[in-house]
Amino acid sequence: MAYRKSDDQLLRKVFDVAYDEIDSLSKVDRDALKAKIEHTARANRQVLTLSLAVIAIALVIIVVIQALGMYFDYLAWQNRPSFAQRVEA
Repeated sequence: MAYRKSDDQLLRKVFDVAYDEIDSLSKVDRDALKAKIEHTARANRQVLTLSLAVIAIALVIIVVIQALGMYFDYLAWQNRPSFAQRVEA
C-alpha cells in the first residue's frame, strides 16, 4: 500500500479532532485518559518483553538439541567398527 499525501492530510485532521476532544475534557478525565494510555503502553512493553523471552528460550532449546545431536553423532562415529573389523564380518 503506497503512501499518499492525502493520507498525511487525513491523519492531520484526525489528530486535530483528537486534540480538540482532549482539550475539552476535564482535568480528571484527562488524567484518567493519561493513566489508561500509560497502562496500555506498559502492558504492550510487557507483552513484547515476554514474546522476546519466549523466542530466546526457543532458540536456546534449538541450539541445545542441535549440540546434543552433534555430540551423539560424534560418539557414534567414535564407536564405529574399524575397516578391518568390517572386512572380517
